[in-house]
Order: sequence, then structure tokens, then C-alpha cells
Amino acid sequence: MLEVVFLLAAEADVQGAYEWFEGRREGRGDQFLRHLRQLEVLLAANPGMGVSVGAGILKLLMPRFDYGIF
Repeated sequence: MLEVVFLLAAEADVQGAYEWFEGRREGRGDQFLRHLRQLEVLLAANPGMGVSVGAGILKLLMPRFDYGIF
């Protein structure tokens, strides 16, 4: 199983998204983080999944939150 690594800019995006969702409805930010962690596990076990968006770049969508992991 591979390790999923977030760049510093991505960590900042995750924090901003958490705050935005949590500000809209209490607990929604926590739901976002749980869903993101589930996708991390899925991606680590299946690194080739996702949609190709460029040379060697895949995007895995988070449909319930309109976000994606590249």
C-alpha cells in the first residue's frame, strides 16, 4: 500500500475547506475530513484510480463536497 502525501498548499486548502463547511453547518467540516480520509485509504490501496487530467496526473473526485484529490 502506498502513502498519500499532501503538499503544504493542499493542507492549507483542506483547512480552508474544513472551516468553510463547518461555518455553514456544524459537523459538516468533520464529515468532509472523514470522507477525505476514506478517499486517502482508497487511493493508497488503488493508486491508478481516478480520471486522467494530464500527463501522469489523476483526479479522484469527492462528489458530496465538490472537491478532488490530484
